[in-house]
Amino acid sequence: MSPAAAFITTQMLKDVLDYGTAKSIRAFGETHAAAGKTGTTENHIDAWFVGYTPNLLTGVWVGHDRPRPGGREFTGGATAAPIWKRFMDQATALRPSGEFAMPEDVVTLATDPTTGALARAGCPEQREEYFIPGTEPTEACPQHDGDPILPPASPDEGDSDPAPSEPDPE
Repeated sequence: MSPAAAFITTQMLKDVLDYGTAKSIRAFGETHAAAGKTGTTENHIDAWFVGYTPNLLTGVWVGHDRPRPGGREFTGGATAAPIWKRFMDQATALRPSGEFAMPEDVVTLATDPTTGALARAGCPEQREEYFIPGTEPTEACPQHDGDPILPPASPDEGDSDPAPSEPDPE
């Protein structure tokens, strides 16, 4: 997996703690860079959560040695994720977590979450999204007015003249 694909996947898995099936541990994600994935078998026999920070990955499985259903509330988000959080609270207290490093080739754009298109100044809601170059949206939001919100130009962009070369000492 490329570093860009890994970073973008991590950004998606961060949402699991913010809006998804592990939102019960949102507070951890608010104080630490963290991402994860819950899991529950169809018959509620197994529940798990695998989560990570930039420096530590931990998985928690909950079930019985002799499989039996745990009931509708026996899910990865409700059962395994809180155990993961209790462990990670202590484990991350001993070491700084830092942030997930964004590779240089990742493209960051403001999008309209309703349309998935480039956000315009008039879009009532905007969300920063990450893309592998060549996969980013190129059309502006068709539902709202205003100029498209484009990323700031990098310092190299806009320099159309090559840098002057040093004279040859010979």
